[in-house]
Amino acid sequence: MIYLDNASTTQVDPEVLKAMLPFWQDQSLFGNPSSLSHRLGWIAKEELESSREKIASYISCNESEVIFTSGSTESNNLALKGLAKGLSSKGNHIITSNIDHKSILDAAKYLEKNEAISVSYLKTNASGLIDPSDVKKAINDKTILISIIYGNNEIGSLNHIQEISEIAKTANVLLHVDATQSIAHPEAFDELKKSNVDLISFNAHKIHGPKGIGALIAKKSVQNYITPLIHGGSQERGLRSGTSSVPLIVGLAKALELANHNSSDILKMKKTLWEGLKNIPSIKLNGCLDRSLPNILNVSFMNLESEAIMQELDQIALSSGSACNTSDLEPSYVLQALYPNQITRARSAIRFSVSRFNTMNEIEQVIKSFHKLFRTQ
Repeated sequence: MIYLDNASTTQVDPEVLKAMLPFWQDQSLFGNPSSLSHRLGWIAKEELESSREKIASYISCNESEVIFTSGSTESNNLALKGLAKGLSSKGNHIITSNIDHKSILDAAKYLEKNEAISVSYLKTNASGLIDPSDVKKAINDKTILISIIYGNNEIGSLNHIQEISEIAKTANVLLHVDATQSIAHPEAFDELKKSNVDLISFNAHKIHGPKGIGALIAKKSVQNYITPLIHGGSQERGLRSGTSSVPLIVGLAKALELANHNSSDILKMKKTLWEGLKNIPSIKLNGCLDRSLPNILNVSFMNLESEAIMQELDQIALSSGSACNTSDLEPSYVLQALYPNQITRARSAIRFSVSRFNTMNEIEQVIKSFHKLFRTQ
């Protein structure tokens, strides 16, 4: 099978696996990092903090600002719910977009229903980008948080996060960014690092690391306002209790270390894929090419539904949208938001997502398969 569903999850890099294995195999490395009364606990604690330092170095933040979680969904929930409760005396208004990740949108809906939080869902343009001026217009004296996805997980569009961060800073409003899809791509992430962002969510399994581990980067000045979602052991500066998984944390650190490899090759494969497909009759590009992630290409083949395409080309791993919605037969909410009243476009969408483990030969095979399919329709 040719795997082009890397926006949903990625294979674990052998180097990441190599870094993690000793913590399951070596009898001197299985300790609990919170058990500091003996040597095994000390070793585990040293490994955990060493990984935290490596991650902080990659992010360009202080190591005390790295809060380990189970993944981006938990990080996003901790950012929104934790700050909504912790900042309730300052206001009750949050701003996000109508095509943010489901974990943001569902957390926002929960807050609306259960915590009397008012949420502004900003609309994007047809390219999937938020106009920063719309962010500025939406801010009021009750706004406590802006939460914006940087690289969209379905269409790859990259929001103007630096401009949005300047608006947030001027208004003295906190800014949270879901960087799950963008953190492994140097050009995109460099822009994020230049921005004045207060909180950043990401995980390991989108960047060739293990499932079940992620982080919320939270500035020290913000941490005091976050109400924890999980209580019990006061790990992670009291913001996320639970026994730390040292091997998974080591895997996250190693995955970030390797993340910048072959980014130009990934972009070249995406461009080749688009050039090879764009002449298929009735194809439409969803989102944009000029300001988007180098690994995600989303297109609609208007004369055939995506489910039929994936059944016919079952030797290629593809998706019709976010992996969070695969059990839902409704077409992508992202594409419905971008192209209202174009239900056929949403129902016929295919997301291709490339990784450094793909090859140009695979891309050429995929192009041939699609041309063969549409010649037979």
